Amino acid sequence: MINLYNQEDLLKRLDQLKADALPVFGVMGPQHMVEHLSYSTAMSTGRFPQKLYFTEEQAGRFKKMLLEEETFPMNFKAPMLGETPPPLSFNDLPAAIARLKKELDKFYSFFEENPGVTPVHPAMGAINRDEWIIFHNRHFTHHFQQFRLI
Repeated sequence: MINLYNQEDLLKRLDQLKADALPVFGVMGPQHMVEHLSYSTAMSTGRFPQKLYFTEEQAGRFKKMLLEEETFPMNFKAPMLGETPPPLSFNDLPAAIARLKKELDKFYSFFEENPGVTPVHPAMGAINRDEWIIFHNRHFTHHFQQFRLI
């Protein structure tokens, strides 16, 4: 499993990602996947505030699945995402990876500077630092498996 706080390993794996790599599952290409991880990391620092898309009961089920299951199901699709990936935001994969590195740096300091804050995850609701770390570790692992980086 990816450890968000082992940045050397995480970045080493990302450096192996090729722009023309084909996914094992899902519809995202390599750059879409990196931009998706960047966006979710930015969400966790409150840069893109989210609303809860579900009832509290549904959010509780998502939270249990996302935080307690060892891995995400291979073809798991977040209900709030569209059928196809959004347009790319960056010119190329290296630029998208550079942005992800910046978002990770912001994540590492965010909760130290804002103790007790609970940014909203769109499927789980307000979650704390430790829950975001668990989510990101599993989320990154899921997408790294998508491109055989694990």
